[in-house]
Amino acid sequence: MTEVIWETTVEVARNEPGGTIGRVVQAVARGRAGPLFPPLETVIDEDGTTQDSEPAGEAAAGFVAAVLRMERFRPLRDTFETVAAWCERMAALYRDTVAHGVLSPDNGHLFGPLVVEAFTACAADALPDVAKHVATRRHQYLRSLELFLYRFSRDAVAGWPADRRFTGTVVHLSVPDGHSHNGGQRLIRVRLDGGGVIAYRPQPVHGPDRFLAVAEPEEPPASVFDMLNRLPAASGPVRLPTVRSWVGGGDDADCYSWHEWLGGGPSPATAVTGPGYWRRAGALTAACGALGITGWTSERPGGRHGRYQCMSMGLEHVLRAEAGEVYRMVTAAGWEHGAGPTGAPVRLRRAGTRWWLIRVPGRMRPLRGPGDIDRHRQLPDFLTGMFDAWTLICREHDRIADFLADGPVLLSRVSLRPDVEYRQVLWHRITTGAEPPNWSPHPAEREQLERGDVPYFVAEPGDPDLWALWAPPRSSGRIKVSPTIALAGSGGMPSQPRLQRLVRLGELLRDAVVAAKQPAARAGHVLAGMETLPELSFDRAAT
Repeated sequence: MTEVIWETTVEVARNEPGGTIGRVVQAVARGRAGPLFPPLETVIDEDGTTQDSEPAGEAAAGFVAAVLRMERFRPLRDTFETVAAWCERMAALYRDTVAHGVLSPDNGHLFGPLVVEAFTACAADALPDVAKHVATRRHQYLRSLELFLYRFSRDAVAGWPADRRFTGTVVHLSVPDGHSHNGGQRLIRVRLDGGGVIAYRPQPVHGPDRFLAVAEPEEPPASVFDMLNRLPAASGPVRLPTVRSWVGGGDDADCYSWHEWLGGGPSPATAVTGPGYWRRAGALTAACGALGITGWTSERPGGRHGRYQCMSMGLEHVLRAEAGEVYRMVTAAGWEHGAGPTGAPVRLRRAGTRWWLIRVPGRMRPLRGPGDIDRHRQLPDFLTGMFDAWTLICREHDRIADFLADGPVLLSRVSLRPDVEYRQVLWHRITTGAEPPNWSPHPAEREQLERGDVPYFVAEPGDPDLWALWAPPRSSGRIKVSPTIALAGSGGMPSQPRLQRLVRLGELLRDAVVAAKQPAARAGHVLAGMETLPELSFDRAAT
């Protein structure tokens, strides 16, 4: 059910604002602010179907100007002024690294997540101290961007790939997701004038590289997937997604990494539905199941509905690469949801001079036309891909086990709950000033939630202890979580008896068949209107 957070009537402004606020208002009027403010929801047919768009044009600009004159939005005005001053300093400091105009307070792709959260906090006026919350989150956000700029300018001159696509100045920056970890740290998407696009991941988990990294053809395989792609087929060809990645060159290199950004795959309306698409999806599903790479596991830490991940799910954009098959499988082909570009469950709604800020529930709507997919007909290709990957992995069991055993000990992320559940708690707190009813987090979860972060924990394979990370300005280090949370076994090459491996295959096959038999309306779910980068969740416990 839609919840009204705040409403107002906007009168026509007599005087145009000047300075930074005027610059922001003009950007909205000219349609170049991007997703700087919550998306505007409009009804597009008699069935009540809605469509979201970026606020743009004179009416939206008048609304923004009026809002930024209101006293309750003073923290948001302060945010724009602080961001403008920060952009001016950073643009001068990194003028040889970042193109002119990228660091600008009206750049919604870069500052949208910060502004939308501040806007919502001011509108709701529910927190004990809105100004303090907004100032804290602003400080975290700018510190995260400043750390990124320093690391990029340092790393780009040494140890950087020789590929010309990854050279030149930064021509576009965006923060593609609304949540943060470890003191406001954010995933950042970077486009260079050489044409390449990379992802900056300020997380110390390099375990994904053991499965996804790719080496040049003349070099030894860099990962399990890279190795499997090179081996002779056991029953049919197998092609698993891989990605180029590299680490930084400073003393803090273990705290972050760089990855080639391979895009988000096709949109639902243009989904690839050929046999090769579904075979690759089936192969990846089987590989994830065989190697323990799942969004959820049936062994939940301490019975707390948690999950132990041997691979960080922060690389969803990587695993959507092969024509987007992972994205399509996880979000259930043929369906979409209406979340906003900053991951926030809030929308603007307008009727004449009346404006509302609303919180929207999760919703799904069937696609019409070319996006519709008959999953019954695709099941044989999907199962073929599963069998091809499974037989190859069984044949190469010892080779894979040796590869994983010979590598360095790498941290894995441990998530006690789905990220979307944490997001619900954070947005509930912003809009109501309280935690959801019946919410009882672990003290270590609460500590991170209170600073506005989605909780993030790590562990080493075989280590029964769970660790939290130091937040910046500490560049590295971790703290043992207390009271202790018992962890399930780590991922990697399972040392299961043969019969157990067959049981696992049976579960995967059954789930694939059941999913194909389900009506489209049950094909997927979205919680509380959140937009979240899809997580791999092939394990039966995730549904």
